[in-house]
Amino acid sequence: MNRERFNEIWQSFVDKEMPLMISKGADYSNNEEALQNFKEAAQLADTKPAHVAFIYLMKHLSAIKNVVVASACDIPLQNLSWLVESDGKIKEGTLQKISDARNYLAIIAMCLEEETGIKCDFGEDKQI
Repeated sequence: MNRERFNEIWQSFVDKEMPLMISKGADYSNNEEALQNFKEAAQLADTKPAHVAFIYLMKHLSAIKNVVVASACDIPLQNLSWLVESDGKIKEGTLQKISDARNYLAIIAMCLEEETGIKCDFGEDKQI
């Protein structure tokens, strides 16, 4: 893959992820508690919100794994799309599942910050 196409795909993921996070977040939380869904599920399961987010991540990684394994076995992919139509309904495609997984990684960091009290440090004041 040439660098131009690589950058184009990467930027498309970046452009889609924040709106995706906002739209799905609105379904599962309120304006005052962004992690409401994770906290409620954690309470029901007697665990912590980061653990719940990790389990949700695993669900998406499992679906992505199925696509990767199929490809590795030379099973032709039907699509590599953000949305797919199936049985007359529009549903998440592989690309949206990948973005969801990336978003869950960020949510895990947010949960860990809240659980541990250690602020996420993105190194703005540091250099490598």
